[in-house]
Amino acid sequence: MNLTLNQKIALGFLVLILTYGGMGYVSLNNLERSREITNKNLLINQPSIILLNEFKLLVVNSKNFSGTWVTMDMTNNPDKAELKRIHDTKYPDFKLRLVNKVALWTDTLDKSIIASITEEFDNVLLLEQSIMLALPTIESYQDFMVRVETESTLEDIEYLSNNILLNLNKTLLRFKKRTDTQDTEMLASFESIRYSNIFLSAIAIVIGVIVTFYILRVVRLEEQKRAIVAERDAVKEQKDIIEEINVEIMASISYAKRIQTTILPSQVTLNELLGDHFVFYKPRDIVSGDFYWCVNQSDKDIIWIAAADCTGHGVPGAFVSFVCHKALNECVNDHQITDTAAVLDKATELVESAFGAGVPENENEGLAYGASVKDGMDIALCKITLSSKKIQFAGAHNPCYIVRKGELLEYKGDRQPIGAYEYRKPFNNHEINLQANDMIYLASDGFLDQFGGAKNKRYQSKKFKAFLVSISDLKPAEQQKKLEEELAAWQGDEQQIDDVLVMGIRVDW
Repeated sequence: MNLTLNQKIALGFLVLILTYGGMGYVSLNNLERSREITNKNLLINQPSIILLNEFKLLVVNSKNFSGTWVTMDMTNNPDKAELKRIHDTKYPDFKLRLVNKVALWTDTLDKSIIASITEEFDNVLLLEQSIMLALPTIESYQDFMVRVETESTLEDIEYLSNNILLNLNKTLLRFKKRTDTQDTEMLASFESIRYSNIFLSAIAIVIGVIVTFYILRVVRLEEQKRAIVAERDAVKEQKDIIEEINVEIMASISYAKRIQTTILPSQVTLNELLGDHFVFYKPRDIVSGDFYWCVNQSDKDIIWIAAADCTGHGVPGAFVSFVCHKALNECVNDHQITDTAAVLDKATELVESAFGAGVPENENEGLAYGASVKDGMDIALCKITLSSKKIQFAGAHNPCYIVRKGELLEYKGDRQPIGAYEYRKPFNNHEINLQANDMIYLASDGFLDQFGGAKNKRYQSKKFKAFLVSISDLKPAEQQKKLEEELAAWQGDEQQIDDVLVMGIRVDW
């Protein structure tokens, strides 16, 4: 059958229209499926992930604040006020939002697990209320039995909270996997649309109508543009959610830094007790595993000072530092121990006890309740008697340096840490007579282990001791500046690998 040009063009347009109709139907189905997936992600999955992360933060804060309630006898402590707000408003408001969102969930397993988690957290809140009722005032902290009972309750809270966090992480993982699967389905739908348009373009080429080819090409480009915009918007949405979560995490870590700062002696205290001194303290992260400690006894005639390096750095190291700081205070203030080696022996016992309370070293390894965590600290501990100018030193790995008239005297610590250790022995004391103008130095290993220099090697002990001798005649404040400059020059563009702590005290009393 012979067809005129107009008929051929009309037939070509008819085929084009039919093709458009068929491909349009397929595309609409794919777009509808993509819309359903997007709505499910936007209305259920992503808000649920945000709520579950908020729940995790609530559980962590509740556990930390309850620990503060037990250990801090101050009535106006901000952590105590925050714990009350969690009980009074924050958790009830959060629970109402969670219930409304869970009502939209379709997975019965997730509903069952979140119900179990909220019930378990309600039990945690009941335990916290028992602590709040048992320790309402400063005087109640003086009751030994009450303290024992509340510390036991705190251990139960920590165990239940860790279990809740484990279950929340598992639930979050399921939601994230579900979201990834739906994202994959959405991308498949976009791919189907793309291939449909390619086929449509191929039909247009066969028809050979330049105008039609041009139109189809424009349509294809528009479809690709819409797909790119949709993908870009989806990526932006995910980026915004991640940034929001990151802001919350950084806010929590910054708050943890403020808490950690409260356990460090103030500059006023250091000036009053130590006189001419310096403290070069440079955490690797926002919070630190290193800390310094200074208390006095016997009307300020006896000064205790220590430079401690706890296992790890950042948030894990900071948590360990709280435990070790508490152990030192208990030894000197509660147990009234007056011997440095005995303090380290008792601190080891307290730290081992704290980390043997059933906290798994790695939750993913599924360690049984009651397993111990091999964390602790290295420390240089000194007891200075001002009236007699004597110093008693004991150390766990870390030494004490005395620079006297240009000569460095090194008193080495025992080769064992504070904490779990297989070959444990009693710590040893060093009795040292001080002379006027001596410089006492205590340090962690952060400065010594820093990589840098022309060959990118560790700074090491020999170079560190020589540098201390070279600056020992300067005023302590100038010595600190020299140490900061030396570390910066050695480190260069290299990343700081550990927390840095160096303390110096001039014997001028």
